[in-house]
Amino acid sequence: MLVLLAAPLIFPNAPAPDYAGCPLTRVEIAMVGDTMMHGMQLKAARQKDGSYSLDGVFDEVEPYLSSVDLAITNLETVTAGPDQGFAGFPLFNSPVALLDALKDTGFDILQTANNHCLDRGELGAMRTLDAVDERGFGRSGTYRSREERERPWTMQSLAGGLDVAFIGYTFSTNREAIPRGKPWMVNMLDLGQMDRDVIEARRAGAELVIVGIHWGVEYRDQPEAHMVWLADRIVAAGADIIMGTHPHVVQPTIVRHARNEYGEQRDALVIYSLGNFVSNQRVFRREGSLIVRVEVLHCEAMNRTWISDVRFTPTWVDDRLVNGKRGFRVLPTTQTDVCDDLDVTPTECKRQIRHRKHLATLYDASQFDWSTDTVEEIPVPAFDPTGWMLYSPFSYFAAADWEVAGGEAGAVEADRVGAP
Repeated sequence: MLVLLAAPLIFPNAPAPDYAGCPLTRVEIAMVGDTMMHGMQLKAARQKDGSYSLDGVFDEVEPYLSSVDLAITNLETVTAGPDQGFAGFPLFNSPVALLDALKDTGFDILQTANNHCLDRGELGAMRTLDAVDERGFGRSGTYRSREERERPWTMQSLAGGLDVAFIGYTFSTNREAIPRGKPWMVNMLDLGQMDRDVIEARRAGAELVIVGIHWGVEYRDQPEAHMVWLADRIVAAGADIIMGTHPHVVQPTIVRHARNEYGEQRDALVIYSLGNFVSNQRVFRREGSLIVRVEVLHCEAMNRTWISDVRFTPTWVDDRLVNGKRGFRVLPTTQTDVCDDLDVTPTECKRQIRHRKHLATLYDASQFDWSTDTVEEIPVPAFDPTGWMLYSPFSYFAAADWEVAGGEAGAVEADRVGAP
């Protein structure tokens, strides 16, 4: 297995601020991982009158997300309605209060293709699209009709005339089959179709293409070889950013180099796994994640776009007790080895620090929002038996999802790939 080493991410093809005398517009795009709602989160959100509220869950990370030009997450649940029964794993169904909270936090695009998108069948998928559309989100990955699938991306126009396309795909829908005669309902990992989608998004005017891929093996810190190969192929087809989800833990991010339509080298960013943005998976590595913020420069006059920088904000999910009731919060991890600026217990502080230190083994800490000091290491378990997945590369595209819910086409050059 390839091991990707922590090193600074550099974009050598980004222009100088006065590139060819063309005024450059700077935009920032934020991405987070799996947004989930397990049973304990449902209990925490339920109010005395039977309604649901996620007030406070995202307050501490809202400044990182509402301040950017575009924010994206993977919606790993459905909102099928109360008549279908709200539940967590293994068949998710969440109240629309979750969507309201995401909207209030600043999210703009939801990926709806993942292994839980058909947890409540076709009805649940369609009701989810209705609720997502009613709140004004862009979305990609699941569709109401063949005609809708013919334009599978959501296109967002940002500052300076930058048009960004997002397209979402999944490797599996678990044991819930796509309805007969409706293969267009869910974007699966069809390699030829993915190539065509990226190319067509470019032809439709996208100057930056982000591809969300739900893939990989759960709870592994490094991507599989087939993930590296697939990312390279999609980058070669024209994708600028690969946003990986599903493993429920953070995996490395790397820079790839390909060629643009002018034959010039361009930089692309591959985020193999963003981990859990919010969930009730309360074990080391799954209880924390990160926010990835990508700086993009755009020259409208020359119709040129470059990725110029990337920054990471480690985050951690707190499930503290409030008046005897469990309460969830997504927190930016402490910048030092004390938590004086956060309302957490000493034990929770140590868990945050351990998560930050773990991420510093996968990422160069100089690209965190702060630098990480060298301090005494907290022991990390060598093996976590609470989560595993049976896996064969030959069964990847139909792999089953063995999930533990926390108590519930072209040459591409690698920036850095370490030896096994």
